[in-house]
Amino acid sequence: MHCGDGACGTDRSICATQRPMWIVAGTLLVVLGGILLIVFRRPMADLQAMLAGGSITPGCAVAEGIALIALAIVIYVLERGS
Repeated sequence: MHCGDGACGTDRSICATQRPMWIVAGTLLVVLGGILLIVFRRPMADLQAMLAGGSITPGCAVAEGIALIALAIVIYVLERGS
């Protein structure tokens, strides 16, 4: 059975079998964003400095990337625990 067969009930938008897939997909997307921030730290720092109006070092972009990766891990662990 899948969601279209009414197996999930009428009040659920995502099947219980599809929820882990979406959690993993969302986690991987956030991790990818963090990795891209780290890889492209110089252009990201320049863009942030241009938008914020100041001087932002590439180290800030690395810290933001690490924070995104840590956030993705926390979200994954909390969602898998519930």
